[in-house]
Amino acid sequence: MVTPVSDSQAQEERSHQEDGNHQEKEQDSPPKPPRPKHRPGEEQREEKPSAREEPTKGEETQLEEPEEVGTEKEERTGEKEAEEEQEPGEETEDLEPGEELGLGEGAALEEEPAERKVPLVQPPPGTATVGLEGWKPKTGLGRRVASRDIVSIEEIFLSGQTIRETEIIDALVPNLDAEIIPLGKRGSRRVARRDRSGRKYISKWGVAVGNRQGLVGFGIGRDKENYNAIQKATADAKRNLIVVRRGCGSWECRCRGTHSVPFTSSGKAGSVEMKLKPAPRGVGHVVADRIKPLFELVGIADVYSQTKGDTRTTENLAKAAIEALSNQWSIRTKTDNRTG
Repeated sequence: MVTPVSDSQAQEERSHQEDGNHQEKEQDSPPKPPRPKHRPGEEQREEKPSAREEPTKGEETQLEEPEEVGTEKEERTGEKEAEEEQEPGEETEDLEPGEELGLGEGAALEEEPAERKVPLVQPPPGTATVGLEGWKPKTGLGRRVASRDIVSIEEIFLSGQTIRETEIIDALVPNLDAEIIPLGKRGSRRVARRDRSGRKYISKWGVAVGNRQGLVGFGIGRDKENYNAIQKATADAKRNLIVVRRGCGSWECRCRGTHSVPFTSSGKAGSVEMKLKPAPRGVGHVVADRIKPLFELVGIADVYSQTKGDTRTTENLAKAAIEALSNQWSIRTKTDNRTG
């Protein structure tokens, strides 16, 4: 007699059969090779032990110190090396530069002297060259000054030669002062010329130079730019340098000093005539305010003046004053006759 089978029992038998078939297939199939841990063509990295692994018994744990960065690490290594080299019981002292080499106390290391640039022109003692490193003389007088055949400015004035290079003055008289002589209300005078496009203006400046010890010069410069015009006027004043005769010819003073002029002299430029007269000490410059710097640069503190003509033209007024100062040498004295 056949016993009936329930649905639950039938499902269990089916599952047992499927598990048995799956195990048989696994036993029959060959074993799979192990999967590599790294890809082909890539170097195998060494496995570092993890920091969390606990040390075995008997091993002491040691914490890793953070790496020191840059100069701190180098300084500490240098200190350790110095301590190792130092013998025990020996103390170090801070040595000054020079004592390390056994030069004695307070001896400093002498630096190697740098190469000194020798100027082209060697001035007399007590003077200095100004901007003469790249000077190439173009005249015979300039070559004689560069070769030191002429050492003083007096030799040039006595020989009567004309100065055509400003570097000659810079080499022989480097301590010159310069002052602007105002030719107009704003210091300069505008000169216009007619052109197809209209009027073109040029600035005109006047400059006086001197060493306050008897040397003075006056020059004029023209250019579109004010700076260039002033530089041209300064160079022109240096080329027109003269020696002025100073003294005290006033009967009120008679100090025999050099604060005034010794004689009465006159000069003329254009329509302007100027006469200079000796003045006692303390009078000052009795001249136009515009040309007072001219007498300050020459080293004259007291002088009388008398002018005629159109004195509003500052250029002619300054030129007349320069001619009057240079005419002081036209009067000869007994000492001049003796010296020849």
